[in-house]
Amino acid sequence: LTLRFRTLNDPPFAYALICRAVECGRKLVAVNWTLYAPQLARYLNNLAISHNELGRIEEAIASETESITIRREFLCKRPDEYAEPLILSLETLRSLLYRKGNLREVFQTLEEIINLLLDLAARNPHKFRPQLAYKYHDAGYFCYQNGEYEKGLSYTGKGLEIFRELYASEGAMYLEDLIRIYTNLIAFHSELKQYAQTVCRLEEKYALLLENRKRNPQMPVEELVQTVRQLSEYSRLAGQDEAAQKWRRVYYDYAEEDVLSDPIRIGRDQHDRAESLMLKGHAGEAAEAMEVAVRFFQKALTRCDRETDVFEFAKRSGDLSSALVHLGDWKSDADLLEKGGQLARTALEGFTPETEDSSYT
Repeated sequence: LTLRFRTLNDPPFAYALICRAVECGRKLVAVNWTLYAPQLARYLNNLAISHNELGRIEEAIASETESITIRREFLCKRPDEYAEPLILSLETLRSLLYRKGNLREVFQTLEEIINLLLDLAARNPHKFRPQLAYKYHDAGYFCYQNGEYEKGLSYTGKGLEIFRELYASEGAMYLEDLIRIYTNLIAFHSELKQYAQTVCRLEEKYALLLENRKRNPQMPVEELVQTVRQLSEYSRLAGQDEAAQKWRRVYYDYAEEDVLSDPIRIGRDQHDRAESLMLKGHAGEAAEAMEVAVRFFQKALTRCDRETDVFEFAKRSGDLSSALVHLGDWKSDADLLEKGGQLARTALEGFTPETEDSSYT
């Protein structure tokens, strides 16, 4: 009845019912502890949930702690039967302690759950290894939030190992979980400045993202864009300059496809980078960067409507004109210079005082 009224969104009545159940349970255990204590533990677990629904965190923790004490006792006698109920109570306690802000106790509870799952997974891997993988993931995330990177890396690595096995045996069911735990592992390697390992994990994640996209062609490319950008950045930090350049080119290919990317920002970044490289005498790299700027300024221009947004169209034409003229000058390409000049004239037509834009001058 308690569970039914809870689903009917009547927490006060559900609480009254479970209090009655606990009262009856206490009378029964006074007669026969061995027979009725496991039932009392179940009632106390539900009482803790009801306390929590009514905002009584301290009372909820007290009830759950009593439930756990009973279940720990019976675990010693019949581990196969009572491990899962104990995990259920520990999960409830972990949630309550987190709400209260007792983070150290939260982690201790999580470690106890992991130890229980290790025993269960040894006897029934098909059922419990997935749960164990998720708990390793949770433990790693908790460590990251608290700045314990070495410890978190260890837990996350154990979770990754299991998710790899699950993906190999079960396939796509665990693909997104595997990608998610790779993301966490990459964060740990990055924080520990283990750049070569970061690159290795990013490459593995990239391969999985490609596999996921093959299965789901409509998948947004946003995460691919981010991963390839990180590959370029961390390859550079790892001293892998050729790889960094390769991944940078791949990044621009994906960013051009990504509807969420900002082509104006990317274009301006590459425009400035190209000018800087040319001043340093790196003509080849400068031209390559300016070609990227042209691509993204062209993308930005296609997003403008010349009729309805004259001034915005003029500004984007000006950006593209500048990039084309630079590139045409560096490559001695008359066609590029002519295109740049035409766009410059188009831009000038849109720069009128009537636009009342501070960029006019």
